[in-house]
Amino acid sequence: MASKENFLKSHWDWLVAGVGLAVLAASAIVFVGRIGLSPEDGAMRCEMRLKAAKPLHEGVIAADMTLFQSVFRTAKAPPTMVEIDVKKGSFLASETRIVCKAEKDASKDGKPVKGCGRPIPMESKNCPYCGVVQDTGVTKEEEGVRKMREWSARYGVDIILHPDADTDKDGFTDMEEYEYAASNGVSCNPKDASSHPDYLDSLFVDGEMKQTMLPFYLQTVSPVPNGWRFNFRDMTKKNSYGQAMVYSVLKDEEIGKTGFTAVKYNKKMEERVVPGSRGKLKKKVDASTVELVRKSDGKKVVACVNERRVPVDKQVSLVFRRGGEKRFTVKVGDEIELLSRKYKIVSFGNDPKNPEVTVLDLLAKKEVTVTGNGKKQ
Repeated sequence: MASKENFLKSHWDWLVAGVGLAVLAASAIVFVGRIGLSPEDGAMRCEMRLKAAKPLHEGVIAADMTLFQSVFRTAKAPPTMVEIDVKKGSFLASETRIVCKAEKDASKDGKPVKGCGRPIPMESKNCPYCGVVQDTGVTKEEEGVRKMREWSARYGVDIILHPDADTDKDGFTDMEEYEYAASNGVSCNPKDASSHPDYLDSLFVDGEMKQTMLPFYLQTVSPVPNGWRFNFRDMTKKNSYGQAMVYSVLKDEEIGKTGFTAVKYNKKMEERVVPGSRGKLKKKVDASTVELVRKSDGKKVVACVNERRVPVDKQVSLVFRRGGEKRFTVKVGDEIELLSRKYKIVSFGNDPKNPEVTVLDLLAKKEVTVTGNGKKQ
């Protein structure tokens, strides 16, 4: 007995080495047996062994098969490469991805526009999800400066350093010509005096219309042999009885000493609403007219029966705000000159308190209407 214990003590290291070699050999045999298995067979055997295993005692939690089932499916159908839709917003689609955000100068109802924040291709000008314009890194001010430099280089001027220069001396600065060209989409050469914005953009009506009225009005018309007799009442003059002067004339006779003659009569009856009837009662009234001519200048005026105020001469004040103010008092038919361009007054509007003036550009043969607020669009 003592000899056996002495043997174990003296040879214990060899015994440990032998056990280790036995375990290693057993593992090698198992490993060599597994080498011949395919991934599918290995996964299937693993699954079968786990399903057949029984808990050693009650209360043992069953094994989670999710991971093994995933491995099994992967072994049966290995993954393949597919093309990813760039609109999916996946970072896997490209290494050049940015997050959707608003353009620097974009605004809506005075509030900044926000992007949706989804990943989109870097080269996108608009987000494929929310449509917001993407930040290009250039503000509108920077873009405006770039366009001004390009325009200046095209015509050989510098509107950035010298915005108030008037190279062609046409009354408009080079900057004004650039802004006019940019806003209207037209060509405007700062070195050509005939190429400039419209002078009528600087022409305004100043104040109310001034009118000269006929000193008399048409009171009645009565038939006479071979014609008509016209009776005009002049409220500004009195006869010997202290009453308003009445001029009774035939065709082509002068009306008192006013310088007007009646040259043409147009008999007409109209149905009009009786005042105070709220539109329920109507009656026929004399609406005849007489055409009058002033001998001194051939001015023609149409007077209607019982129309008390008949305008003869109409005048409107205009102001040209370009290179200092220049004022005109005009009537229909007058011509005015704005810097080097001539215009003709064609007509006036019917509202004496807010008159409109139609002006003809004699060079371009184009009519434009101007008001107190400027050119009418």
